[in-house]
Amino acid sequence: MPAISPALAGEEYRIAEIWHEAWHGAHKSIVDPDLAEARTFGSFQRRLNPLMNDVLVARVKGEIAGFSIVRFNEIFQFFVSSSHWGTGVAQELIKATEQLLAARGVGVASLTCVAGNDRAIAFYIKSGWAIFEEKIERLESELGEFEVPSVKFRKQLL
Repeated sequence: MPAISPALAGEEYRIAEIWHEAWHGAHKSIVDPDLAEARTFGSFQRRLNPLMNDVLVARVKGEIAGFSIVRFNEIFQFFVSSSHWGTGVAQELIKATEQLLAARGVGVASLTCVAGNDRAIAFYIKSGWAIFEEKIERLESELGEFEVPSVKFRKQLL
């Protein structure tokens, strides 16, 4: 089982690597090609830096295998390295992330997933999350704004 804890200073590079690799693995074929092009490793690094205080990491044998980022009542980002898919890392990480939100007093949490990311959608449903809305999200990038069909989930935590 992975060890789950807040991210430490100096772990930004590895977390950005996982974010870049997993995001492209899950989304490259289902989003606008220009958005995929805009999601460079550097873009993930820049987005991550101001969020580091809200990052949980899952470590397997001391190595970061996945991470989550919480924002307000939301799991804002949730990614596990493809080398750890199917190992239980994601299940333990989402439980810990839900516990963190509950400890902050969040009664109902939310998360958003790109429509067509069937693996993630199935995982969230299996983890007790319920779809409550399908909508177009507007994502900012260095190349402009992109419209992305998305699935929004909710889960009662308290």
